[in-house]
Amino acid sequence: MSYTTKATIELAMDNKVLIHLTQDDKYVEDAVLSIIDEAIAKADAEIELYLSRRYTVPLVTVPKLIENISTILSIYYIYSFRMDNKLPEEVTNKRIWALDILNKLQLGVLSLRSLTSNPASRVVFVTNREDGDITYTKEKLTQI
Repeated sequence: MSYTTKATIELAMDNKVLIHLTQDDKYVEDAVLSIIDEAIAKADAEIELYLSRRYTVPLVTVPKLIENISTILSIYYIYSFRMDNKLPEEVTNKRIWALDILNKLQLGVLSLRSLTSNPASRVVFVTNREDGDITYTKEKLTQI
C-alpha cells in the first residue's frame, strides 16, 4: 500500500510539467505512469526507513501528514528523474521540510499518535485492581 497516489501527485503538480518530466515522446500527452510509480516507491521506502525505528511499517492507516510527505518526496523524485533539470527551489525546500519532520518522528520529538483525530482513542488506563478490592458507591463516599 502506498502512502500517496498518482491522483494526489497529479493534483499537486501542473499536468504539463508532470508530462514533461516523465515523457520522452514530445507528441504524447500522457505522463509515464511507471516513472510516477517508481517515484512513489522511492518516497515510501524513504519514509519507512525513518519510521521503522519507532513504528511498525508499512503503516496500516496513513496519517494525512505521511500522505503529504510521500507526495512531496514523490514529486522530488519525479523532478530528479530528469538530471538535466535544475530542481525548483520550492521542491527542494519542501523535501528538506519533509525530511526534517521524518527525522523528528524517528527521534521521538514528534509522534504520529499525537496526530490522530480522536485524542480519547490514545488514552490507556492501567490499574492494579483485584477481585477482592472493595468498591465504594457515590452514596457511600458522600457519607464518609
